[in-house]
Amino acid sequence: MAIKVTTQIGTSGGITTEAYVRIGTYLIDKSNNAVRFGLEIYNSEVDKNNKDNIVTNKQIGNYVYKKVSSFTSFETTDIFSAGYSELRTHLQSIYGPSSTVDC
Repeated sequence: MAIKVTTQIGTSGGITTEAYVRIGTYLIDKSNNAVRFGLEIYNSEVDKNNKDNIVTNKQIGNYVYKKVSSFTSFETTDIFSAGYSELRTHLQSIYGPSSTVDC
């Protein structure tokens, strides 16, 4: 599961129009009512099989945070389904609604 950014972006590995962004880790912090998803960014889907190919992008960042008043949605559904919904919203807020494709 991942989201591809089809808009041209710059990364630490160069310019790409097929950035592959996936959730690599997550942290549920009940004491602070927050969820944090750690991101892995690759210049393309073919790069995803080697962690040495991870790149960075300042606009996307390394994490997506979500403050929550209730953890019910995270307890009753797959954590990654909830996470990818947050990631898609994050990416579309930066690059626009037609800039992402689910992979």
